[in-house]
Amino acid sequence: MKLRILYFVSVYGEGATSTQTQTIIAQNSSNSGDYYAVSGEKEQQAGLFHRLQEAGIPLFVLRGLDRRKNFSQLRQELRRVLAAVEPDIVHVHSNWQLALAAASRNCKVRPFKIVYSMHGYRNHQRFKKLMAKPLIELGLVALADHVLMPSLCVWRRFRRVHAKSSVVYLGVDDNFYAAAAVPDFSAPKRLVFPAKFRTGKNHDWAIRAIRSYIDKTGDTQVTLFLPGEGPLLGRCRELAASLGLQANVVFPGFLTREAMLELYRTCAYAVVPSRDETFGNCIAEAFTLGRVIFTRRVGVAEEIVNDGVTGLLFDGEQELAEKLVRYLPDSAFCRSVSQRCLAANGIFRLTGLAESVTAIYRRLASGEKAGTSRPIRSVAR
Repeated sequence: MKLRILYFVSVYGEGATSTQTQTIIAQNSSNSGDYYAVSGEKEQQAGLFHRLQEAGIPLFVLRGLDRRKNFSQLRQELRRVLAAVEPDIVHVHSNWQLALAAASRNCKVRPFKIVYSMHGYRNHQRFKKLMAKPLIELGLVALADHVLMPSLCVWRRFRRVHAKSSVVYLGVDDNFYAAAAVPDFSAPKRLVFPAKFRTGKNHDWAIRAIRSYIDKTGDTQVTLFLPGEGPLLGRCRELAASLGLQANVVFPGFLTREAMLELYRTCAYAVVPSRDETFGNCIAEAFTLGRVIFTRRVGVAEEIVNDGVTGLLFDGEQELAEKLVRYLPDSAFCRSVSQRCLAANGIFRLTGLAESVTAIYRRLASGEKAGTSRPIRSVAR
C-alpha cells in the first residue's frame, strides 16, 4: 500500500524553496507514495510551483504560512488540508510548521506521524543560543515522531533527540551531477562562496585572504565571486574597495539555482569561511561538482573533506590565506583533489537519499521506531 505524504516545501520569509521542491520531486519520482505539497504563497525563485505541477504533485497554498502570523487561522486551514489528504506522514521543516502540524492533530483527523527536517539551526547571539537549543530539543521530543539531521555535527548537538533521529544529508539535484567534471586548473583562478551576507558567514575573511594571496604571489588574475544578498553586503563591498579589490571580488547578487550552477562551471575552487553550517549546500554542491574546497570544519565538511585529500580545512583567516598561497598554484595537486571528490560524490544524490527517507516513512507508518544513530558513512578518512 502506498503511503500518503503531506510535505511542506516552504520556509520562513522565502516561500517555496528550490531545496524542498527538488527533494519532494525526487521522492515522488520513486513511486513509493502519493505526495502532496504545502506552501505559503511566495516562491524563493519563479517557477517552483510550476515544477511541482509538472511533476504531478498537488499543491495546497496556505496564505501567510511564511510570515509566522495568524496561527489559529492557519491551523484551521491546515486541518482542512489534512481532512482532504488524510496523510500517513506530515513532513515539516521548521519549528513553526511543527507546531502547526502538532496542533492540527485531533479526533476528527486521521492519525499521522510528523517527520521534522532540521535545515537551519544557528544563532550567533550567545544568550539566545543557550536558550534556543534546549527549547528546540523540548519541542522535538514532545511533538515530532522522527527528526532528520543533515550532518553529524548537528546530530551531536541534539543528544536528547537521538532516540528518534537519523542523519540524512540534504541532496544535490541532478543538474549538478550532470555538470560534474575536473575543471581547468590552468585557467585564471576563480573562487566562489555563495551565502547570505549575515553575521557568521565571515565573507570578510575570504576578501582579506584574497588580498593576502595577491600580495604574496603577485598573481592578480584571481577572482572571488560572492553571490547572495543580506544585511552585510554593503559592508563587504566597502571592504573590497578599501583593499583595492574592485576587479578581484565580484558581487553578483542573488542567483537562481540555474545561474548558480553556471557560475560554478566557471570556478575551479570554493571557499567556505562560515562560523557554522547546519548542512552547507555550498560545501556539498562544490564537492559534487569536483571543485577544490577550502572550508572550515562546519556542517558536512568534516564528513567529506579529508584535509589535503578531498579538500582543504582551515581554522582561521590567516590559515585560509596561507593555504590559498600554497595550493592554488599547484595544478597537479588540485586535479587530484577534484578527481577524489568526483569519485565519492554519490552520497548527495537525491534518489539515494529519497530511498533512505522513504524507508523511515514506512517504519513510522507501520508503528516501528525509525531512530538510527549514524546511517551515513563518512567519506573523509
